[in-house]
Amino acid sequence: MLVLYLHCNMFYFCIMVIALPK
Repeated sequence: MLVLYLHCNMFYFCIMVIALPK
């Protein structure tokens, strides 16, 4: 459960970083 939570957080963070400059 914790692993999935961390994975989702990292995925969301990556999406934010990729979408931020645009």
